[in-house]
Amino acid sequence: MSLINTNAVTTRTSNLATHRTTAFSLSKHRRSAVYRRGEQPCYECQARKKLILQTSEEEVRQAFIHFLITELGIPAECIEAEVPMARFLQR
Repeated sequence: MSLINTNAVTTRTSNLATHRTTAFSLSKHRRSAVYRRGEQPCYECQARKKLILQTSEEEVRQAFIHFLITELGIPAECIEAEVPMARFLQR
């Protein structure tokens, strides 16, 4: 179950015996662009294992990936970003 508003995304995750609620906050999970490709700032994507140019869209994506890894304990190898839709075409 997910709630989406302008301040935070609340994700309900279940453990075997307990339920916990963890809130995603862009300000808390914001990643700083510490790398540069030429003159352009980049993020090191933990899911794709490569440098990605800094954009506002990428800022949110990288913050959410960081949230999934650090707060929910999802392994980086299990996260995919920018998956082509052609992969899901029915044949």
